[in-house]
Amino acid sequence: MQVLKAAQLFAAIVSAVALSVSSLGTTINADPGVSPLPETLLYAPDRVVFELDRPEGDYGDESAQAREVLQGIASRHRFGQTVRLFAHGAEGPLKDVYLAHLSKGASPAKACQNLRADPAVKWAEPDYYYRCQLAPDDTYYNSTGSWGQEYADMWGLHAVNPDNAWDQAQGEGIVVAVIDTGVDYNHEDLYRDSNANNQLDPGEQYNIWINPGEDLNGNGYADANDFNGKDDDKNGYVDDIRGWNFIGGNNNPIDDHGHGSHCAGIIAGVGDNGRGIIGVAPRARVMIVKSLNSSGTGTSTQLSNGIMYAVNNGANVLSNSWGGGGQSDLIAGA
Repeated sequence: MQVLKAAQLFAAIVSAVALSVSSLGTTINADPGVSPLPETLLYAPDRVVFELDRPEGDYGDESAQAREVLQGIASRHRFGQTVRLFAHGAEGPLKDVYLAHLSKGASPAKACQNLRADPAVKWAEPDYYYRCQLAPDDTYYNSTGSWGQEYADMWGLHAVNPDNAWDQAQGEGIVVAVIDTGVDYNHEDLYRDSNANNQLDPGEQYNIWINPGEDLNGNGYADANDFNGKDDDKNGYVDDIRGWNFIGGNNNPIDDHGHGSHCAGIIAGVGDNGRGIIGVAPRARVMIVKSLNSSGTGTSTQLSNGIMYAVNNGANVLSNSWGGGGQSDLIAGA
């Protein structure tokens, strides 16, 4: 029975995340204040993404043959700078994915068409834009009718029925990567203020993932001593104590939109603290991966880098609450 209830909770986490995940290739309405995507596909106007097509082991990463193939592609298609997309942690086919910058006035659609006809290229696509999805303003677990409705305010949480699992497990040991607009890592409902001083103190429950390889004093939260300007865990990201910001290219993944924080609260809002909401897994931890900007928009290259970061740094579940763009080989491969 204990194993079953723990499994129920994990399934509830996945269900809660899945409630806000769209199929790639659909057009969605974004949050209030964010313009909805039009019915046409949107992508960056100055670059494309492609994967080399070669037999496994045909040539090494840094071999003269590999460089010659890339130079040939860049020359044939008149590309500007062409760089490997995944600088850190890519294995298998993903190590052969490249980002090519187009010459001024070139069409990404035409460039992709030409690349797909190139025998040295496996697939090619634009750098699609994606946007965060609509998030309802549900705030109270035990209340009903706050907006005049006849059902519970947090009906979605009740629908996945986590109550049966909470006595046995509440998400302990589970890391959920929220690949989104960032997260307000200082939010009062993401830590348990045991001494009621309105700030996070050592030893208090903190539902934000802290990178153990960058937590130099091992106290479980970010402090000034952890930011030493070094990549202590050798993962390619300097001082990524709470996660990474793929929009700004830095270690501060704070939310400048709101959507990511909303998702983090649905997933792992602290429970039994007398404030706000309770998440479906109130003792899980949120790894913050900012791949959407302040308007809720990001590209497939930013999002795929976020996915790779989350996987390579130990996330158990990924929250991908965004949609739009097109069917992406890059996203699927990541």
